[in-house]
Order: sequence, then C-alpha cells, then structure tokens
Amino acid sequence: MLWKLFVAFLKVGVFGYGSGPAMLVLIQREMADLGLMDAAQFNDAVAVSTALPGPLATKMALYCGHAGAGVPGAAVALVAMLLPSTLGILIVARFLMQYKDQPKVAAALRALRPVVVAIFLFLAYNAGRQLRPQWDAIALGLVALVLLVLRVEPAWVVLGAVIVGLIFY
Repeated sequence: MLWKLFVAFLKVGVFGYGSGPAMLVLIQREMADLGLMDAAQFNDAVAVSTALPGPLATKMALYCGHAGAGVPGAAVALVAMLLPSTLGILIVARFLMQYKDQPKVAAALRALRPVVVAIFLFLAYNAGRQLRPQWDAIALGLVALVLLVLRVEPAWVVLGAVIVGLIFY
C-alpha cells in the first residue's frame, strides 16, 4: 500500500497545478481508484483539513495517507506530493526570474488563470453534489459565501460552521 500511495500522490504532485483546492479533484480520484475513500469520506476529509491551519493539500495528503497505511502512509503521501513541486518551483523560479518580462511568459501565465478558476468551480460542483439538498445546507453555504465576499477571514467562517455543526447537528 505504501508504494501505491507514493505513486498516487506523486501523480497529484506532478499533475496538480495551483493551490491545494485545485489538487483536491486529483486527490479524490486517486483515493477512489485505490478504494480508500468514497465521496462522503472524502468530503469529511476535506472538511477536517479545511478546519485546521496550514496548507490544504498537505493536510489532505497526510489524512489520506494515514487512512491508507497509518503514520508511514501519511509520511509517504506527503513526501511524494511535495517532491515534484519542490523540484519544479526551484526550476521555475530560476526561469521566471530571468524571463518574467517576456511577453510569451506573461501570456502563458494569463492563460492559466481561468483554468484554475474552472478547477475551483468543478471542485465546488462535486462537493455540492454530495450535500443533502435541504434548506440548512443551502443556507449555511450562502451565509459562508456572503461572509467571504464581505472579506470576513476564512478561518472565522470555518470556525463558525464548526460551532453551528456542534450546536445544531
């Protein structure tokens, strides 16, 4: 299982572009392919990982790796996921520092932005399909969205959701 986790999270590290939330689609597919998590379990993992401080993708790697093979699985998943980006950022940073003012480099980065937004929307769509279509879930989601648009710190929004969950569920 350790080797399977290593390969799965190495793929996430290689093909996952953008931030932690953008990688969630890939992580979800890998966990499903390995038979470690169904959609509901994955959504629980995302909820727990989002509620804790730190980068989302690394917490998900730790959580999912632990689900697959305990503490060794968590370590393997984390290292495998971080390895490609660590090497890649060292190479890209050197390249961008030399060529950042070139029009082709700026154009490539500009083209990537809407793709990252599409990945976020797809992730939200997938997560939303798992919610029960009841008024409380819709209301909580809308309140959270309004608070985030009003620039309330996301940590407070998450903490509020945890408190609401503890009181009403």
